Amino acid sequence: MEIVIDIRKFSATFKINDELVFRGDTSTKRWRYRWQLFDAKDQIVTTIRFKPSFISFGLNTVYLMNINNEDIILDIKGYKPHAKIVINNDLYLAVVHKGNKMSFFKNDRQFASLEQRAINLGLITKTIATTDDDADITILAALIYAITCTYDAIRNSSAQVNFGYIGPEFRKIANEWIPNLK
Repeated sequence: MEIVIDIRKFSATFKINDELVFRGDTSTKRWRYRWQLFDAKDQIVTTIRFKPSFISFGLNTVYLMNINNEDIILDIKGYKPHAKIVINNDLYLAVVHKGNKMSFFKNDRQFASLEQRAINLGLITKTIATTDDDADITILAALIYAITCTYDAIRNSSAQVNFGYIGPEFRKIANEWIPNLK
């Protein structure tokens, strides 16, 4: 399955076969960003916000997420970038690779990959995610939205050139991975 994601500075759309599946919006509450993902019927699927802390320094950031009315912690690591969440005793992991690519795992088994365009015109960052047909697209969309919107790489300019990540990787990309299609 292929999901096309258009990310703007304060919003995003997720489409499958040109049909809107999710949309995301950004707002502020008490001077803090809050990101929300809605389904096609405008029901809130996910809310993402900073975990309250007195002082926070370093490359690691913790967010609070609510997916399908379940509160979970999203832990984003800045060195060898990756993010992880645990839902119903399943470990979901998003790994940033060199360039503009990411891989997504559930219990150490890859179920999706993502690639951003290197050159984007206008304020839209075009991203393509490829997933197994039986993947939980709600959790995948929530992870993608959380990582892309909390990462301050989306610039407010008419043209963007994204050379991608160039640092050390948490896990090497599995170029041989192909989605499990039904």
